Amino acid sequence: MTTTLPLLLTDTDLPFVELQSARLDGEVFRLDEAFCSVAEFDLPWRRAHSLAPVLAGPASVAAGMTAAWVWGAASAAPLRHDVFVPADRRPGVTGPRIHLRIMAFDDDEVVDFGPVRVTSPARTLVDLVRTEAWSSATRAVVQGLVDEHRLELGQCVELLERRERLPHRKRARVRLGDVFGATAEAASEAPAEPGA
Repeated sequence: MTTTLPLLLTDTDLPFVELQSARLDGEVFRLDEAFCSVAEFDLPWRRAHSLAPVLAGPASVAAGMTAAWVWGAASAAPLRHDVFVPADRRPGVTGPRIHLRIMAFDDDEVVDFGPVRVTSPARTLVDLVRTEAWSSATRAVVQGLVDEHRLELGQCVELLERRERLPHRKRARVRLGDVFGATAEAASEAPAEPGA
């Protein structure tokens, strides 16, 4: 009788030492806290599922660099995961690897991967251009989101302007202009839909 292994392996399936040995032998690759067969594709839903031991919870949403990693714009999962929870919900996750923030978001800004929810590529980009920790590496991640997911300036500006109290909008507009090759004024006046 043959048995099939789970799509993602953790130390509940095999001892961590065996998983590391399999990684060194080129049989599996690491996805944050999990491992995956090299015969499988590295896809966003698989990356999201690998976060389930850390982030699973009905109110939690992976965001920021964690979401950028899920969407394939960052090559490695961050050491601390960015997590949003809405103001009306209790945080379901805590721990040293969690950077938890209370944040407003709409349903269209979140993608549900089953055990883990993740901010959409556009919302992820908007959150990253608002951060203080802006560097050439962060800009490359943002550019990766634009290129990989065919994001447009208008949709990002619409998300940015959706909430009046969203912090750091001015610097976000300047960075959006830089990323999309427009001026800050053009970024703030970009239509939400192409041709609108």
